[in-house]
Amino acid sequence: MSGPHPPAAAPARLWLHEALSAAGLPAGAGPDEIAMQAEGRAMRDTLAADLATLPGLHLTLALGPDEAPRPGGEAPQPGATPLARLCDAARRHDAVWAIAPECGGELLAWAEAVAAAGRARWIGSRPEAIRRATSKGLTLAAWAAAGLHTPAPDQAPADAPWIVKPEDGAGGLHTHRHPHRAAAEAEAARRRAAGEAVRVEPWIAGEALSFSLRVPPGGGAPELLACNRQRLHWRSAGGRDVAELGPVDSGALDADPRRPAWAGWAARAVAALPGLAGFVGIDAVLSPQHGLVGLELNPRLTSAYVSLPPARRRALLRAMLADFGLGPEALPGTRQPKAEGAAC
Repeated sequence: MSGPHPPAAAPARLWLHEALSAAGLPAGAGPDEIAMQAEGRAMRDTLAADLATLPGLHLTLALGPDEAPRPGGEAPQPGATPLARLCDAARRHDAVWAIAPECGGELLAWAEAVAAAGRARWIGSRPEAIRRATSKGLTLAAWAAAGLHTPAPDQAPADAPWIVKPEDGAGGLHTHRHPHRAAAEAEAARRRAAGEAVRVEPWIAGEALSFSLRVPPGGGAPELLACNRQRLHWRSAGGRDVAELGPVDSGALDADPRRPAWAGWAARAVAALPGLAGFVGIDAVLSPQHGLVGLELNPRLTSAYVSLPPARRRALLRAMLADFGLGPEALPGTRQPKAEGAAC
């Protein structure tokens, strides 16, 4: 007869915090803010529903001030800043999974605070990788040094289309295309004079793609999860074209025979930015002249996750949580190293 079974381990307490839904919409929010919050909330709710199917987790959801109470949700305390709220949650939970746009440095500040405190595991990239990925300039420089094609201003004709985009933007917001470089530089000068950090780049014609990857912490080989088609539209306004991103067709190009080559390209892009971990999204253009041209990297969950098949999403979560020492498939003793930063 077998002896008594050891007591079951307590479920890991996981705090899920999506920045835009947790903050609520500001008064007078415009269409861009409303659309971005809806996208963030869709990511949060899909991820929460998938996490709820996995054993060994106790999930708490950061609700916004404009949301009704729900089981497993926690409303914000009056007057608490987003960082203070996250730090308070990190002290009460075993792990933190945060989703935030790179713009404004919010995701970086959160990662630094949670990592430096050393109490909760941070499900995602390390601060140094987020810092590089937040800057399009640093990202593109790292990729160019690794031999990957990027938009090259010194090799593009001045009378071809050029674009102006935020240095740390997200979702294609405030990205404008001009018929020639001089017009793009003039807009960039006006925006810089107003205190905005922007980039001027040659427009790369081709098919807009994105890649969704699972990156194990500590430099493990990344897994290419999906090859996605990006729906990018341009609206004419005031002598320029304004970018408008449509829904992502997740996995639309998974059967493409070039997928193995794309996986190798994506692995090189990840290796060029040490410290990436968890879910990572890469935006690129498939150029007829140069092949894949890297544009930017998102060191966090992206909207492509939402439209992946449910079974694939849940298999991904089991593997990703195991990478961070959580969930039913985690190896005992797995723990993230601490990082520098302002502790919670």
